[in-house]
Amino acid sequence: TGSLPAIGLVAFLGAVSCGSFLLLGEDALRYQASDVRSLWSEAVGANAWAVDASVAAFCGAAAVIYHGIVGDVFGPLVEKYLDIPPSITVYAVALL
Repeated sequence: TGSLPAIGLVAFLGAVSCGSFLLLGEDALRYQASDVRSLWSEAVGANAWAVDASVAAFCGAAAVIYHGIVGDVFGPLVEKYLDIPPSITVYAVALL
């Protein structure tokens, strides 16, 4: 059904991620950089703040998405098994 394409897609994305990290590691060795900001400064030479801003934006977006997934998954479970009204369930899930 859909499991074979899903496995293929996950394998492809894993290979792309692996290649990206390998290239990042090779460049870090070439420029003797210990983090992404110093690698960007050595390779490009300017606007190292852009790396910090993109990492912060990525982490913030991941936190928002994680919070949404936790709310979608655990909200109905808390509501069903703990007999908590829906208005309070949102706060209970947010504490998780």
